[in-house]
Amino acid sequence: MKAQGKAQSLELVGKLIADRSSSVVAKAAKAASDIGAGELAPQLVQAFERFAKDGSQSDKGCHAKLAIVKALRLLNCGESEILARGVRYVQMEPFYGGVEDTAAPLRVECAAALVEVGWRGVEIELAQLLADPIADARIGAARLLAQSGLPSAEPLLRLRALTGDTEGAAIQEYFVALLSLNPTGAVEFCSHFLDHRGGPRFEAAAIALGESRLETAFAVLAQAVQKQHNAHCRQVLFTSIALLRRNDAMDYLLSAIAKEPEPMAVDAVEALAIYDRDEQLVRRIRQAVAHRGSVKLRQAAEKAFG
Repeated sequence: MKAQGKAQSLELVGKLIADRSSSVVAKAAKAASDIGAGELAPQLVQAFERFAKDGSQSDKGCHAKLAIVKALRLLNCGESEILARGVRYVQMEPFYGGVEDTAAPLRVECAAALVEVGWRGVEIELAQLLADPIADARIGAARLLAQSGLPSAEPLLRLRALTGDTEGAAIQEYFVALLSLNPTGAVEFCSHFLDHRGGPRFEAAAIALGESRLETAFAVLAQAVQKQHNAHCRQVLFTSIALLRRNDAMDYLLSAIAKEPEPMAVDAVEALAIYDRDEQLVRRIRQAVAHRGSVKLRQAAEKAFG
């Protein structure tokens, strides 16, 4: 009875995969992976080819194609030819009087599947994805390189961090990936960008160092504060130090509130606003502010902590 039930499910899902509606096929692809229906892989591939041929006419937003690739990954079906096509697939659709490419998530999903199956040409595809016009695709490529274990991952990410990109979120992801691959070398690499007078690379490097929570990152950020005369850049550095969530970083910021010139002390208070629910830390901040007797510091603390 159990075998008969699965056979009926396979038949039903198989029929739905052949449906003309992309939303129906997207749901059917998920159902196929949910029931472990590896037998339906050939039909999923046929559906992908059908929707890839008609593009936006039959599958707006690439929803069906994306669901199919996700299903093939979960079913451990190494359909490398389809994945190799999908990782370079572009689908332009009308968007507010112009056009936009909606296939970036599909390209990233295909690249992830190629990494998993150890496809021979995956390094080339990831390098190409790092230069993708869509920032989310570049971000996805950076994350995949960090997880891939490929020898070329670090050189590719360093090159991308150094050249061309102006999207802060993407640049930050390059630094984050480098810090996960080679913490010691990446901290030193990121430190070079902290001397810049602001800009997306400065902010991306600083925030990535903060999110790394590395002890060596704290030393680099604290040193950069002392060299920084731009108020905005100094605020970014203080925020990054707060993101470290380390005791030495908290002590450093509390010391800045207690001893540094008023503008720096205000920056430190504002950076610590992310800890507004940490009652013990907020109490220490209030004590440091009260000891200074500064109206601006008190106003900053009231704004940050209520």
